[in-house]
Amino acid sequence: MGEGFRFQRCLVGGTFDRLHAGHRLLLDAAARAAQNVEVHITSDAMADRKSVNMQSFETRRDELLNWVDQHAPKRVTVHRLTDAHGPAPRHPTADAIVATPETRGECDRINALREENGLHPLHIIEVTHLMDVDETVISSSRIR
Repeated sequence: MGEGFRFQRCLVGGTFDRLHAGHRLLLDAAARAAQNVEVHITSDAMADRKSVNMQSFETRRDELLNWVDQHAPKRVTVHRLTDAHGPAPRHPTADAIVATPETRGECDRINALREENGLHPLHIIEVTHLMDVDETVISSSRIR
């Protein structure tokens, strides 16, 4: 494992619509904790089921790649997420995953699937929400 990192490979998944400070907080937490980070962005089909007026996958990916280029270009890879869990339940080298309070339960389900698949559970790095000046959670839906 690389010097100063607690984990070898951290997974991050989400829509990443209109990349904002809350997203950057998640990404920063993963980049600080792990030598390698895999970011999995929901496909257009998945994003369209979640909300209207979503940016395209390409736009969301390009905004994320700009962040990667500035913060951890050699340690972060970006992938398309086409199902609820992505590679996490069977990923042989992942050892951590980033969650928010809402996604914590899903990460627990992923860990149950990993155990069924004979893999160690992922360490869950829970990142609290970033609040704006009105003490409201910063979110893409509010920005839209």
